[in-house]
Amino acid sequence: MNRESSEIRMLFASADQACAQELRRMLLENDGWRYAIEQSAELPVILERLKQGTIDVLLLDLSCPCNPGIEMIAQLRAQGKDVPIVALMPQGKEELARASLRAGVQEYLGRETLNGADLARALQFAIERKQAEQVLRDRESSFHSLFAGNPLPMWLYDVETLRFLEVNEAAISQYGYTEEEFLAMRIADIRPAEDLPRLRKYIDSPRENYRHAGEWRHRLKSGRIIDVDITSHAIEIAGRPAVLVVARDVTREKGTLSALREAEEKYREIFDNAVVGIFQTTPEGRYLSANQALARMYGFDSPAELMTAWTDIANQVYVEPARRKELQRLLHEEGIARNFQIQFKRKDGSHGWILENSRVVRDAAGKVICYEGTQQDITERKRVEAALLASESQHRELIENAVYGIFVSELAGRFVDVNPALVAMLGYSSKEELLALDPGTDVYRRVEDRQRIIAQIKETKVLQGVEVEWKRRDGTSIAVRLSGRVVEDEKGEAQRAEVIVENVTEARKLEQQLRQAQKMEAIGRLAGGVAHDFNNLLAVMIGHCELITAQMSAEDPLRRQIEVISKAGNRAAELTHQLLAFSRQQVLQPRILNLNDVIEDTQKMLPRLLGAHIELSALLDSSLGQIKADPGQIEMVLLNLAVNARDAMPQGGRLTIATSNVDFAAHPPPPCTGMKPGPYVLLEVLDTGSGMDAATQSRIFEPFYTTKDVGKGTGLGLATVEGIVSQSGGFIAVESELSRGTAFHIYLPRIDDTRKAKTPAAASPRTPRGSETILLVEDSEPLRLLTREFLVRQGYTVLDVGSAPAAIQIAAEHRGAIPLLITDVVMPQMNGPALAHILTRARQEMKVLYVSGYGSESTGSVERLKTSQAFLQKPYAMSALAGKIRELLDGSAS
Repeated sequence: MNRESSEIRMLFASADQACAQELRRMLLENDGWRYAIEQSAELPVILERLKQGTIDVLLLDLSCPCNPGIEMIAQLRAQGKDVPIVALMPQGKEELARASLRAGVQEYLGRETLNGADLARALQFAIERKQAEQVLRDRESSFHSLFAGNPLPMWLYDVETLRFLEVNEAAISQYGYTEEEFLAMRIADIRPAEDLPRLRKYIDSPRENYRHAGEWRHRLKSGRIIDVDITSHAIEIAGRPAVLVVARDVTREKGTLSALREAEEKYREIFDNAVVGIFQTTPEGRYLSANQALARMYGFDSPAELMTAWTDIANQVYVEPARRKELQRLLHEEGIARNFQIQFKRKDGSHGWILENSRVVRDAAGKVICYEGTQQDITERKRVEAALLASESQHRELIENAVYGIFVSELAGRFVDVNPALVAMLGYSSKEELLALDPGTDVYRRVEDRQRIIAQIKETKVLQGVEVEWKRRDGTSIAVRLSGRVVEDEKGEAQRAEVIVENVTEARKLEQQLRQAQKMEAIGRLAGGVAHDFNNLLAVMIGHCELITAQMSAEDPLRRQIEVISKAGNRAAELTHQLLAFSRQQVLQPRILNLNDVIEDTQKMLPRLLGAHIELSALLDSSLGQIKADPGQIEMVLLNLAVNARDAMPQGGRLTIATSNVDFAAHPPPPCTGMKPGPYVLLEVLDTGSGMDAATQSRIFEPFYTTKDVGKGTGLGLATVEGIVSQSGGFIAVESELSRGTAFHIYLPRIDDTRKAKTPAAASPRTPRGSETILLVEDSEPLRLLTREFLVRQGYTVLDVGSAPAAIQIAAEHRGAIPLLITDVVMPQMNGPALAHILTRARQEMKVLYVSGYGSESTGSVERLKTSQAFLQKPYAMSALAGKIRELLDGSAS
């Protein structure tokens, strides 16, 4: 406490007016401290003053007949638990003095021998000890975590009763007793009977010997006797002597030198890693020992450097060397120094403050050997104390520059003060504008929210993260989180509310986007699961139609019906591909390409798709960079967006397709969430149609969502677009207004690659044939039989099986060459890639063609096959299968 600027508020609990006057005189004459002294002998008045929290220290006159003694201390402590108490004792009442200390008194003084210096020191000590007790309570939590989590058994026991006070999990586990059984026992209960005399002798020894208790024998609950090495420390708990014990089982290693070294290392680790400085010094001023925390506090790299560099503590450490002599006097007279504050020097010459607790160590003859204790750096605490005395202008500057909105309001809700951040958050130009508002109607979106908050803060006196909807000056809504408290006057009556306002609008939007993404993922997983079996069925349907048609003449009356069935199957296959596309499970076959080339190819078919009433224009950047994408999927994106634009312009309009190069830096960030800064190719599809409102825009990428009439749309078009773009590593943004058209902006990563895209080989007009042996592995029997029949008709020898183990067996038994393996990717027991790995190791000439009806995200196995030409997505045409086989066998496929 700073004596120049602070005043100690003391309450003297006594009816002795003359004593009160004498106290004022003593304190006024002593050392320049300022005291404000109140006096009362009435217990209700004393309790009320303590409850108000404005008393720094209570001086309790236990020699006054008005005070009932120890019982009164208990009442005072319950009412004002944070107020330190100093007691005035009548002469010869040593037992009363001890009882008062146990009841919670910090210090006591003799009434008859009272003097100003002792009284001032006792009051200061009581206040500072109370502050130190709070620090110790904070450390107790950390100690308990170390205690509970220690792998060695640990416990606390009471020295007087020898009862266990607390045990850790390691003790419960190793000794076999439950926690309840431990707490009902004494420490003698885990010793063999013959060891009890030694235990009693140890307990009766001086407490300073409670450090290393040596080796003992313990009895487990099972009855087994183990040898343990005990480390113990004498401590106090609630004013009672207790011992902290660490037990280490040395049954198997008793007497070995390595065990002793391990124990020493652990003790040293505790010493070195303590968070407070620990030291031993000679009376002359040299360090005998120091830990790392002490060295760090003084600015040294190691304790050795500290002890070598500083050999004159009074002049090298103390800013005021006379304080060293004052500390030595206190140690020699009292034997101990508590909460002794010192301004010290660091190695670099800077100054700081430490709080020292130390004691004097004497030999058997009473000669002083050394001083030992702990030091804590309280420089920051001193700085905080100084900050608390800063002017109101400093406090105002903090509020004015806060990044969060802050307001002070009447309990009824009207703003009394606001900071600039809140003014900006709500879109006003000045603080005065905001203070003139009625928050209930001008700020809160719903009046009931304001009423609820006022009721809550009056009842609980605190707000913790309450979220409500506010409105800005322009009428737009924002979501805010309110946290604050009620400020009370000296009488404890609520005066005003101080509240911090955090704008969480963007956070809520991100949460909504996350929920939408999770919903889309669930639908995508469902689509991927359905795709496999559905694609197998479609492959059988389409394949049989193809085989039947190949055997029919052009004039056959049934040919048209078969072709209708085939078209329906292909349409179903397209829907399956769309499901996989929106769920981002479509197996892409990307290559390096120029987006302009895809647009020019697609543009040839768009006029027939759009109709004559829609004008089509393309604005293509001739210097457009390259992208890596599946051209077929990009074509699907263009077609879906074109159809969507056509349906939005039933009376005609204009559709524009544009490309350009864009490059985004980190500031400002790219336009889409998740986009990384860098170069992109921008594809824009703009129409002059009916446009969309905000509610429709928020759902357009949902699968099966459509604004069209029943039967006029599947609701998969834009979902497919979004899926393809995302799976291609791109991003999509939409701008639209009712009656003002819609603009889709698609950003695809631009790559620096000068290689030209490979042009797919033109399809052969006839289905290619062959004569090689093919191993066909397909777990869907109908599809396997169909494929076998087709391949046999094409001249191939086919070995077909329904599982990977059967394929391995037939390949081992077959004597001739097997140039090609056709295998499904996902099968029971073993997947296609694993089967191919086994077979191609034995038959290095064997080529592999993978087929699958799963999406890539469903299997994971397809992922590395995406760019391979040796892959067919089910359902596929038999002619496509034949062409792919010849590509592989003739060496034109990778």
